[in-house]
Amino acid sequence: MIICISAQLFVFGAAAFFFSDFMTAIYGASFIFSAVLIIYEVNRISDPMYKLCWITLIGILPILGGLLYIFVRSDVIVASLKARFGKIESATGQILKTNSSVLDPLYEIDSSTAGLFRYIQDKCGYPVYRDSHIKYFSLGDDMLAPLLDELKKAKHFIFIESFIINPGFFWNSVLEILKEKVRNGVEVRVMYDGMGCLGLLPDDYPQILAHYGIRCQAFAPIKPILSTYQNNRDHRKITVIDGKVAFSGGINFADEYINRRERFGHWKDAGIMVTGQAVRNFTAMFLQMWYIGKPSDEYSARYAQVDYLSCPDEAEEDDCWLAPCGDNPVDSNFVGKNMYLHLISTAQRYVYIMTPYLIPDYDLVYAMKFAAARGVCVRIITPHIPDKPYAFCLTRSYYKELMSAGVEIYEYTPGFVHSKVCIADDTKAVVGTINFDFRSLFLHYECAVCIYGSSELKSIKKDFDDTVKISQRITPEIYRSFSIFQKIAGKALKIISPLM
Repeated sequence: MIICISAQLFVFGAAAFFFSDFMTAIYGASFIFSAVLIIYEVNRISDPMYKLCWITLIGILPILGGLLYIFVRSDVIVASLKARFGKIESATGQILKTNSSVLDPLYEIDSSTAGLFRYIQDKCGYPVYRDSHIKYFSLGDDMLAPLLDELKKAKHFIFIESFIINPGFFWNSVLEILKEKVRNGVEVRVMYDGMGCLGLLPDDYPQILAHYGIRCQAFAPIKPILSTYQNNRDHRKITVIDGKVAFSGGINFADEYINRRERFGHWKDAGIMVTGQAVRNFTAMFLQMWYIGKPSDEYSARYAQVDYLSCPDEAEEDDCWLAPCGDNPVDSNFVGKNMYLHLISTAQRYVYIMTPYLIPDYDLVYAMKFAAARGVCVRIITPHIPDKPYAFCLTRSYYKELMSAGVEIYEYTPGFVHSKVCIADDTKAVVGTINFDFRSLFLHYECAVCIYGSSELKSIKKDFDDTVKISQRITPEIYRSFSIFQKIAGKALKIISPLM
């Protein structure tokens, strides 16, 4: 922002010096230019915080802010990506078999949540399942052994997609299994985000893994090109094994996620293992991202047809529905935001949230405040030791408003919370990669599992209760003790938080 303001002042200074006779016309043209863009943005269908951010930016920097706005709104690379993603989603739809009657019993139990699942299935393209199961892990440490065990059982294929891969004990343990599986004829694909792994992996890492027979690619590697495409990162964490077992959650392949390396104190994260037909959704999600970065006509036909995708019948869990689903920045579904809004807005007794970044939009803030006003116990756990100072300032900038409305805020004093979990009323939850911030809700490729009725909800609730016990509740007195600089920085950063 400081650079942009400096550049704007330089432009006006240069114009005043070289074109002094035309300054009235230049100022008039810049005013009309910015006014047209502001009127256009006001009338667009978008989040109010985005409108405010752009209006402020264009108002302060009518030339550079306006040009930036035009660039973002007309990015041809993003437009091309949107068309390609639609084609890939259609192709991978062969894997996603919708059962139109699966929700009929849920309408008798909870018609509101049945409507949410209907939205995920019909509008977002991710089927809902009843013949599947989940296992919740309250720490990355707990997920490590089951993940390694399931990888060792692979017979057909392994798909791994991660925001971060950082060589160390965790990734090296996984990599040794992958090498062995390739030697045994198992197909292995690995995908990581180009920004998330910047400085962690060499540029030729796909070629290094190819030497072992592992197909690998980086999603949107950082290149010196002008495109907002670079701003849309692959934040998903997905491991699929034979189409029968999938792992997801907040856990990346780096040692801090399993507390083998200390960063920001104790690392509190959450993972989830899915078994059964619901794994189909994760298989499709992986392939969608794989073929965005590597267009092909192969897509997913054989993964939809092979027999081993059909899991043996398992004892069906009574009244349990699962919907693994993906979110992306190239459509207007905003699946993550809508799932969170549903849980908060329909909660009758409580809604509990764990998130590393609390930078919600207006709708989520209002929903949390209104839930508290209705007598719902709204509790949020955030980190006490931050990983990003600017995100920490922004997170804390929401405390006063939420606490004034009756929302309880806790900070995880042992260290850093990276879990992305929301649970309500012992009946429904969302566990995945989606933070309560603008990047996850609107800009990144994300994934999560929407859950209703599973017995594992007890484990999710217990994890939250146990975490609250070792966290510090933020009171008005504690809030007042925060540094003035941090409060001012948080309020100032709010203006541009949708673009951060």
